[in-house]
Amino acid sequence: MLPKRKTDFSHVPEEKRLKKDIVDLLASGTIPAERATGLFNNAQASGARGCEEYANLHPAEHNKFDRSNHVKRNVLRKALEGNHWPKVYMFEAPIHIPSAGLESTGKIPVLLPHELLDALYQHNPLESGLFDHSLLDPTPFNHLKKACAQLSADMSKVIGCSIWADGVPYNSDRSKSFEVISLQILSVASSSMRFPVAVVPKHWMQKQETWDSLWGILKWSLQAAASGLWPANRHDGTAFAALENHRKKKAGKPLVRALLCQVKGDWSFYKNVLYLPGWNESGSCCWKCNMVPGNLKEVGTSASWRMLANRKNHWQSLQQLKSVSPSFGAPFFHIDLITLDWLHIADLGISLDFLGSFFKYLIDQKLTGTVAEKYQHFCTRMQLFYQGHDIQSRLDQFKPSVLLSTSDGSKVKFPKLRAKAGESRALIPFAVLVGRDLLDQNNVLEKQLFESAVALDKCYQQLSMDNFNAAELQKQSTRFALFYVSLNEHFDKLGQRYFKVKPKLHMFLEMCLTANTAPSSTWTYRDESWGGEVSSMAANKAGKSNPHALGMPFFNRFFIKYSLPIL
Repeated sequence: MLPKRKTDFSHVPEEKRLKKDIVDLLASGTIPAERATGLFNNAQASGARGCEEYANLHPAEHNKFDRSNHVKRNVLRKALEGNHWPKVYMFEAPIHIPSAGLESTGKIPVLLPHELLDALYQHNPLESGLFDHSLLDPTPFNHLKKACAQLSADMSKVIGCSIWADGVPYNSDRSKSFEVISLQILSVASSSMRFPVAVVPKHWMQKQETWDSLWGILKWSLQAAASGLWPANRHDGTAFAALENHRKKKAGKPLVRALLCQVKGDWSFYKNVLYLPGWNESGSCCWKCNMVPGNLKEVGTSASWRMLANRKNHWQSLQQLKSVSPSFGAPFFHIDLITLDWLHIADLGISLDFLGSFFKYLIDQKLTGTVAEKYQHFCTRMQLFYQGHDIQSRLDQFKPSVLLSTSDGSKVKFPKLRAKAGESRALIPFAVLVGRDLLDQNNVLEKQLFESAVALDKCYQQLSMDNFNAAELQKQSTRFALFYVSLNEHFDKLGQRYFKVKPKLHMFLEMCLTANTAPSSTWTYRDESWGGEVSSMAANKAGKSNPHALGMPFFNRFFIKYSLPIL
């Protein structure tokens, strides 16, 4: 995700706008190369200016040999002329062939972090802000400072970067997805920028084997970036191939230095790729403490997992992992650099569970009329709240199916709000307002319900950089968790299922306990948005769907659509 361009191309000289527009359609995958040259050909015939160089690539009707692949190759070469992006790196990795159900090896293209960072460094002046460490959050800043001291490196000339990875669906029924890895430069003025590293169709991956190969490549690239020298060989120690003379010429020469200071993703990524404990582990389900699934209701300030003796340091965490990801071989990489993400833990986690139970109680117990009338009344209240507070992320309708029930293995199910992350976040203050209107403050249970909403809302207020107070976030998150567990136990005694206690409640407490800056500074909203853009650019409407056949067109489209930025 680079700075957004004007879609009307008003910033481009008039005689070049049509060419830019058609090239943009080509880069986005909207039209194939032969169709693009046909448009250029027709544009030139109708007197349009600036289309000659592409129109000449359109094959003549009699020349069947010059069609399809040759046209595509020629158009891509022309569109990629003059770009300053580094060439992608090709390597063999274990893959799964879905049509045959076989395990094999195949080529995967990646954009190497050390090559990307050096290209940005060469393309930007030293004072551009590429090394602006004042923008770093405390954890990556302290890590970078400590690592630079051990390297005897000048911190003012070392880049701090972050890696995000997640799956993004790319077909209409969301049955297929890409695994996307992207790079963010933390020490740069534009924190919204994301750069692609790898895009791999998930159904072609051999799960751990393919991921380990990808992280092995990243580890090798990050080692080069930390050393400040261009690598002398390929990642596996072999000599650079004939088509890699540009790499061979740079071997051993100075390279801009950079260090990995942050890794972001969801719990599924951490478990399946980094091999951290999952929520369903029989032993410890947390890599920060000794928490086990059976003790999830321990949420108070005196909970045993909060004691220093039960906290895990880097090496204790690694010793308890069933496997160790190659990512931990990246220079100076530390388990504390793995970020707990507010979007997945709160907005798509505990908040949906809380709002589902909270709203269901209000509708069932505090409103009158038929079921349809109750939900309509509640929906009206919600829409008035949206209008009064200028909320953009909205639930357009509210009916029983919105309070999706989740099974815990019994016939009775727990409510859970069906909403997107932004919709969930917007409804937290609404819960406080509607609770104040409908709940009886003289009733012990309903006062607890209301105070739980207030506590969660105060946690959300800490997302603001201006309001952030670490002690307040710890206090309010603990209050919320105590109310939540108490409500769960109260309804459980009545044989009713409300406020299901899940492992994400513990992760929420861990996130709030260890936060030293507003969680919004590290949440993955921008990364998720970037993942959606990658998905639309990488999807192939026809042809092969293996990692190479999807990866290379994606990088070509990205390089055509975006110029290497001036920071």
